[in-house]
Amino acid sequence: MITSIHRLVFRSHLTFYIVMVCAHLLNGQELKTTEFITAVQQLQSGDIDSLSLSYEGPLPIKQFQFEGWEYFNRHELKDIESDPLSASKFRSLVKEDIIQINDSCIVLILTKKSGWKKRIGTFNYSGDPIQSFLIHDHYGYLYEKNFRSFSFTEPFRYNATTNCFEFYQVIYGYEPIPLLENPTQDPIYLQSYHQLSITKAGEFQMVFSENAPDVLFSRLAYTPKTHRVEYEDVSIIYVSNQNLPELELWTKTHTTFSDMESHDSIVIPLSYGAVWYDQFFFVDTAEEYSIVNVSQYHENVMVFPGDGTMCTLENWKRYRSSWEDLGYKNGFFSTKYYTASELSLFPNYNNDELYSAFSEACGKPINNRTENIGVATPDINNPKIVLHQVVVRITIEGPEGIEMKYLVFQLANSC
Repeated sequence: MITSIHRLVFRSHLTFYIVMVCAHLLNGQELKTTEFITAVQQLQSGDIDSLSLSYEGPLPIKQFQFEGWEYFNRHELKDIESDPLSASKFRSLVKEDIIQINDSCIVLILTKKSGWKKRIGTFNYSGDPIQSFLIHDHYGYLYEKNFRSFSFTEPFRYNATTNCFEFYQVIYGYEPIPLLENPTQDPIYLQSYHQLSITKAGEFQMVFSENAPDVLFSRLAYTPKTHRVEYEDVSIIYVSNQNLPELELWTKTHTTFSDMESHDSIVIPLSYGAVWYDQFFFVDTAEEYSIVNVSQYHENVMVFPGDGTMCTLENWKRYRSSWEDLGYKNGFFSTKYYTASELSLFPNYNNDELYSAFSEACGKPINNRTENIGVATPDINNPKIVLHQVVVRITIEGPEGIEMKYLVFQLANSC
């Protein structure tokens, strides 16, 4: 009798224990689901600053088989083989990594801890990965580069209106010395534009693809526009893109000297904000002439900004740099970029000299600013050193010996 009671009690305890264990397991699964989606929502609302990924097993990947993608896909698989995509390999998520929380999945941006690679990852509410796609990567060698990106500075672009990720797939080369017929250092071998969307099941599909023309990360075609600056024995040629007129240095296609001007120097006024540095130029000489050297120097002047006006001390002191070789080769050179420290250089001066120069160019300084409320008046106490002009010197040799021609870029320092 006592033995039967003990058995009954044991069975009751065992049944209760099994029920409790099952309930705990079910609770654990529900808690896991609740914890992940809640944590993502807290990250999105700013209640927490970051969230670490945690999933078991491999991260499923998606690849597309387009023409020219073979080596890129192979490169991705080789990287994954040597460095599997475990959760610990990705940086903690931040608010900006949350692309979307929809009815069936969560869309996140996953960034590798080392390097620049970015993946789009889809996860269910419990935090299990559904699929991932490598949205940004680049690699290559000196003369060939591979890019999957929206631009050099933007890894991808998410269009919330169309609910698509936009990117370019590019293979391009590098030419140390471009030609006038193909005036770029980055000839494109393959470029295509793509729009990637995500299904309700959290899987990737390519909804639009097209071949892109020969301008990096652009769907605009490259139509060359030639700008020729002509001297007596030599011409300097600059090539812009006719489809991007806002980027051209100057608009005239032919510039030369007039009878009343110097035959050795031509001035090109540039608009405010014009990018004159790292520009490509080509040189064409007359028969019996050859290029000895191409060099560049710059001049800084002092200016005084006012409330909508600018006073420049053009006839006073100015900094003139030394000539620097531009590495002319095979009919080609590019202009040199200057650092902030180079653009701030200026000769020494004393206050009396400054007062005299300012008074002559800008008018007598106003000591009491309250007298000029609302008046656009430059302030002698607010000087700035700015780049005034960049001069390119072409040294040529011909039947009469050495000659020098000058191309002067005059910069605007206000709109």
